[in-house]
Amino acid sequence: MSFLGLRSLVCFACAAFLLGFAPAAHAQAPGDAKADQQKAEATKTEVAHIADAGRQLSGPAGFPECVHSGELTITLWMKNDMDTAARHMAVYDRFGCPGGHLRASFRCLLRFGMPGPKDNVTLEQRVRDCWLTPDAMPAPAAAATPATPAATAAPAPATSAGTGAH
Repeated sequence: MSFLGLRSLVCFACAAFLLGFAPAAHAQAPGDAKADQQKAEATKTEVAHIADAGRQLSGPAGFPECVHSGELTITLWMKNDMDTAARHMAVYDRFGCPGGHLRASFRCLLRFGMPGPKDNVTLEQRVRDCWLTPDAMPAPAAAATPATPAATAAPAPATSAGTGAH
């Protein structure tokens, strides 16, 4: 086979290969468009949340870089990913974000606890709520049984300390 014939055969094989995958690439486009749309909505939600936090919080705790890295650090702490949380906390500190706000927000999250599958709130929402109001307290749980009054202790008998008897 001559060089021209071999070159034509290779070009034909490449063209057939490329045309064979063109419909598959076109079929993936709607799914990709839907994923892109969801990603854009999540980005809008994140931007709106950060802007809202900036309006509600005064000082560095409301700065966008502090809100984002602080909430991410707290989320990682709750998921027990301490190594990654430590790296994010280094970024949080590098931006000059307030360590006190980070501690108070984490304390708030510990008071509320990790949301369960039956809760109507996600971990992300609970972290965001605690970031905005770190002094929030969970509603007291209703007691299943009424509390019984504590028994009163009888007074101890008096002793005479100064009797002088040995």
